[in-house]
Amino acid sequence: MWIDTGAHYEHLKDYIICASSGYLEPKLKEGDRQAPEGFYKVKKQQLNPHSKYHLSFNLGYPNKYDKAHKRTGTFLMVHGNCVSAGCYAMTDEKIEKIYALVEGALEHGQKYIDVHAFPFV
Repeated sequence: MWIDTGAHYEHLKDYIICASSGYLEPKLKEGDRQAPEGFYKVKKQQLNPHSKYHLSFNLGYPNKYDKAHKRTGTFLMVHGNCVSAGCYAMTDEKIEKIYALVEGALEHGQKYIDVHAFPFV
């Protein structure tokens, strides 16, 4: 997690993903159980405080790049509950902290939050 201080971005904290699914390749189609890789923008309307996975926000997959490459999928989230079928699952405790930071930035005038999802093992 990085925070815009006004002068520069400052590293705040790393959050280890509790659960993800798939293997080391990008998500290509609905149902492949892969997690998205790429650059996504999260806006206020993508927040879900009533998620069945505690709290969540939609990554906005597929983005323009994904669509241009005919990639499909819906409801790819960052959420709590530590289970995944293509999402990035955090623990409930971690998603509470992450969600509060995202919601706070959006509530205070930031138009969107950038999420950079890179390949990992």
